[in-house]
Amino acid sequence: MLGKTHFSEFRLCVRRGSCEEHALKVISKRTLARSRSKHPSKTLTDEAELLRSLQHQAIVRFEDWFETEDSLYFDMEFVPGGDLFRSVVREGIFQEDHAQRLFREICEAVAYLHRHHIGHRDISIENVLLCGGVVRVMDFGQAVQTHTPQGELHRYFLPVGKHYRSEE
Repeated sequence: MLGKTHFSEFRLCVRRGSCEEHALKVISKRTLARSRSKHPSKTLTDEAELLRSLQHQAIVRFEDWFETEDSLYFDMEFVPGGDLFRSVVREGIFQEDHAQRLFREICEAVAYLHRHHIGHRDISIENVLLCGGVVRVMDFGQAVQTHTPQGELHRYFLPVGKHYRSEE
């Protein structure tokens, strides 16, 4: 097992024929359905459909998805370098030029998402993978479209109250 979250686990798999390594995200439909009851407008396949639309060098590549009665399975790019959190723990303090390059790549991924009206809503060092020192943003389970099909900002992206704005 490569990793585990509250809703899913990541497994290393090998594609038949090509012997190419992939990451398989296994999502429990039961656990996800309980969470989605708080957000009834999202469906179980929203993350897969969103990932299918993304193509950027700093975003983990999505190949395909399938489902069984109990689970959803996402076939994704395997990123052998692990996450940024483990890298920080292992290496300690990064050199400034290295940290700046990683930060710039994360910002470029976020800018790409924003240009496509997508809010990730869960950027963290656990959701940033490194592949040969290059960034790959992953885990779009909390991601949302920021605009309606008519181009209007969704209500959850409007300012709340007179003086409050989220730090995000």
